[in-house]
Amino acid sequence: MIYLINSKDDINYNPQNEIEDVVRNVHMILRVTKEEQPLMRDFSLDSDMVDKNIPVIKNKLIGLLMTNLKEYEPRALLKNLDLKLENNDLEIMLEIEVII
Repeated sequence: MIYLINSKDDINYNPQNEIEDVVRNVHMILRVTKEEQPLMRDFSLDSDMVDKNIPVIKNKLIGLLMTNLKEYEPRALLKNLDLKLENNDLEIMLEIEVII
């Protein structure tokens, strides 16, 4: 089944089942930048993407997300990625398939 994840949505910190747990973990990968995790410096997204244009960000994000999902949340497969820029605010929308 395909699940939609939006970087603007609230994170469910109290998952009730394994699917919600996978969705929460993917949300965390989307929201955290590499430098924010003291003991896991390579976890999550690279803050060097700031000030890059959308096509460059999208290509870089696809690679980063595929690598991070494979390493940190292998139960999620990236199916689609869309970016929306509005008022200098980037919104990331993902479609993932959860494999349990």
